[in-house]
Amino acid sequence: MSHALGRKKVEADRILDAYKIGAIDLQTLKQKMDEIKNEEAGLNEEKLRLEKELHKAKAQELNEEKLYQFCQSLPTTLANLNFEDKRQILREVIDRIVVDGNEV
Repeated sequence: MSHALGRKKVEADRILDAYKIGAIDLQTLKQKMDEIKNEEAGLNEEKLRLEKELHKAKAQELNEEKLYQFCQSLPTTLANLNFEDKRQILREVIDRIVVDGNEV
């Protein structure tokens, strides 16, 4: 993405050089510079979106790692809890239990 933004800077410099030597008129210069500016804005927006997506993915990965570590430590933790504490954990975790005939 940074490479594409760098190319836009080079492109803008070339357009400006073309204007300086008289190869293009002022109207064309303004038009081309506006196009480049709009393309740069689009690239910057895309870069921002990708950075946010990357940050979100890293946070998700971190959460998965924490969950994995928690699950690994759970047997030891549960072994040290008394019956009341275990029952309280189940109440917090289980939303509801549906009993239908012989099925739970």
